[in-house]
Amino acid sequence: MWDWIGKTNDFFKNNADSLQGLGAIVGGVGSAYGAYKQGKLAQKHYDLNLDILREERRRRNKAEKTLENAWNASNFQTSRNKKKEEEDI
Repeated sequence: MWDWIGKTNDFFKNNADSLQGLGAIVGGVGSAYGAYKQGKLAQKHYDLNLDILREERRRRNKAEKTLENAWNASNFQTSRNKKKEEEDI
């Protein structure tokens, strides 16, 4: 019943070079697949960071525009301009 173990031992001894070659091929394919997945993940992270930076830029521009609109609509600026005009006269 357990005689197949002896046969596999002979198989490995006789085919060591082919098994090493097969192991090298499988290892190479595994490494290539790992590099592909790592590149894909790096691209995902780059895109995410780019989206975050674009959103931050939009948020800052909106805040700046809102502040500018508020400043233009405020009474402080008009009273300041009036005082400046009075001083110039």
